[in-house]
Amino acid sequence: RILPASWSASFSMDAPGFRGGIRPSDLSHGVLPPMELRLKADEVLKLCQDEWKSRYLVLTAQELMLTLPGSEKISDKVPLHEITHVTKVRENPHDLLSYGGECQDMKAFNVHTIPNGYNCGREYCFRMLNEGEFDTWISTLSKLSKAAAKAHANRTRVEAYRVRARRITSSLLWQRGNSLLIAVNLMVNIAQSQNPDDVNGMPVFNGLDVLFTSLFTAELSLNLFAYWFWPFFTDGWHVFDLLVVAVSIASLLFKNLPGMSILRLTRTFRVLRLFSKLRSLRTLINALAASLIPVINAFIMVVLVSVVFAILGVQMFENRNPEAFGTFARSYWTMFRVSTFDGWTAVADGISQKTDGVDFTVALYLGTFIVVVCWVLLPVVVAVLLDNFNRAVSYEQVRMIEEDEQNRMNAQGISRAYVGSPLDPLLEVLSRYKTTEDLSRQIDDLFRVLDCDAGGTVDFVELQEGLRKMNGLEPPIHVSADDYTRLTRSGAFADSNGDLGAASFERIMREELQQFV
Repeated sequence: RILPASWSASFSMDAPGFRGGIRPSDLSHGVLPPMELRLKADEVLKLCQDEWKSRYLVLTAQELMLTLPGSEKISDKVPLHEITHVTKVRENPHDLLSYGGECQDMKAFNVHTIPNGYNCGREYCFRMLNEGEFDTWISTLSKLSKAAAKAHANRTRVEAYRVRARRITSSLLWQRGNSLLIAVNLMVNIAQSQNPDDVNGMPVFNGLDVLFTSLFTAELSLNLFAYWFWPFFTDGWHVFDLLVVAVSIASLLFKNLPGMSILRLTRTFRVLRLFSKLRSLRTLINALAASLIPVINAFIMVVLVSVVFAILGVQMFENRNPEAFGTFARSYWTMFRVSTFDGWTAVADGISQKTDGVDFTVALYLGTFIVVVCWVLLPVVVAVLLDNFNRAVSYEQVRMIEEDEQNRMNAQGISRAYVGSPLDPLLEVLSRYKTTEDLSRQIDDLFRVLDCDAGGTVDFVELQEGLRKMNGLEPPIHVSADDYTRLTRSGAFADSNGDLGAASFERIMREELQQFV
């Protein structure tokens, strides 16, 4: 199975704390923020099904968090921008029917969330132990949730513009237009280089330079807005565009500063931006970049062997030819000349002590170097480059075909047929367990996180919401009622209330994992 990049990044085996599978940090909601970020915090009672259970409630500027008493680990949280309203229990007719006359006296309030949000429209009921803070909690939570919803709406509006900008910058027409612009700029640079002393044409070339720089700056600004922040600065092609355009702008704004004449020469590299615009060229560059590490490893062998021969050259031929082997630097440069077969016979004659025959010391030294470095190691470097390059090109071509197919299907409003378990993203991680004890530990960690009310069992709602909120799972897991019925074997693994205990949960996960692998 091929994993998405986002999945690999979230569950990399090289990541700190990775234990061969799921980490507790991937399953939990994190830990409480520092004290200075907590706006309010109180111990409350939370209604879990039909029972009030003690919880610690923490309010920040962005979230409402819950933990078990004495713990810093967040067991559940509610984004403030997803809170629709906060009501006192006695003001809600539904609550009057649910809790009867008891709600007339207790200081409790309900937190209502949006239906399709992080908490799936769930309502939370909290009962204050410190009754003096009851009204303050309601007013503060209502005020902050409205402010957060407004700020989120503004961010959502900006994100909509960014999506529109990404569609523009990724369109074929936009890419071809940029490629044409870069090509025209290249032709202008060629014409200017053909007549560098043309005084009459200099104003025209300067005006065209300003025009191209302005257009490239506008294009870069749109890309920067569309992919802000990390998507832009983690993309090598975007960073390269930024550097080239920044140099062009600096050369126009600071013409009289020392060194600007040299800086202006870098504007010639604007043509290299063509690699990032044409997908065929970008594929070759990506494949070449993917081949660099193996090639560097092979090239290091060539360098090390050359260093050994350079040191031997200083020790053996320093007195014979000081100009070629007097120092390590001269000796290494001489061996580099020999590896190019440029004047190597002159080097041999310069260190040979025989004029009418073969100096076997020189012949053995240079002959061994030529055979080892020029005939063996350098072809190995080329072979490694070609092998890795071909594999990288094949991978890039497959990826391009998949992208084209996905774009075509998206444009036609169709999708691939999918048959499998909704738990597949989770099972992919569990399948990396090392031992059966390690698998049991991971399943136990998962069960304890899903059991948000610490009741010792996991019901359908806890399973559905807990799996959907897990960090790093792509795509997010959605367990339907039919899925739950299938997982529990039509209730055979559940108790009389339809809940799963730890043993039943582990049995289900092991059977699902067995079918997955």
